Amino acid sequence: MEPKRLLLLWLGLCLSPGIQAFYFWSPAPEIRMKPGNIRPLGSSITISCYTPLRADYFRLETVDTEGDVQVGEKVPAIYPGHECHLYQPSLRFEHGAGYRCLYNFEGQWSKRSFFKDLIISGVYSKPFMNITSTNVKEGSSVVFHCKPTKDQFEVWVLIKGEPDTENFVVEQREKDLEHQIEDMNPSHSGVYTCYGHNEENLYLWSHPSDPVSIDIIQSKPVLGQGRGSSALPHPLSLFPQRTSLPDTLLESLSPRWSWP
Repeated sequence: MEPKRLLLLWLGLCLSPGIQAFYFWSPAPEIRMKPGNIRPLGSSITISCYTPLRADYFRLETVDTEGDVQVGEKVPAIYPGHECHLYQPSLRFEHGAGYRCLYNFEGQWSKRSFFKDLIISGVYSKPFMNITSTNVKEGSSVVFHCKPTKDQFEVWVLIKGEPDTENFVVEQREKDLEHQIEDMNPSHSGVYTCYGHNEENLYLWSHPSDPVSIDIIQSKPVLGQGRGSSALPHPLSLFPQRTSLPDTLLESLSPRWSWP
């Protein structure tokens, strides 16, 4: 390339900070779901898309169990331009899906956020869960048992705390769930529930089991002795390979959602 053209290209990039921002260092937005991403059938949810940069408008995309991507309409950002909110007052079966978002500033689209799954619970009957003991001495072990009461399931999920896949403990593909946590410590204290679902649609789950609360009876600390590991691994991902999906443009989401 001629020196003059190289100089003009360099000047153009220097005079266009928006281009630099979006092509070289713009962060992907973050998608959030409140009050959590495991929601009962018929309940409400707010989905937000947030960026630390300023955006003119946002767009939401979903992907179903077959990998088909649906693209929503462009939505203006809320002042001062860092986020937008999507509200659904009554969740239906078809709202169960993976969601991601992106934003636009001065005509340039950002990178896409990571997917976040919206799970619809209450579709199948409530399973039954029990544990070997609710008052547990520190350092001992506990076994969780979860089994169907009516509907049969192919996949089981154990959750600690609020109903959100961020609080995922274990997933098992068995007729019943049996999971042992060894070397219990105070970080394992809390409320546990289990859910069942099937491979046919990973977004439609059962009612939660009745909650079981565990209290750890703490022993006297020994100098230099560790606490052991937490019960919580990484957040549950229903489709770990999904980041490679093509950005196919399909029908709008606007009939299914309402933007305030």
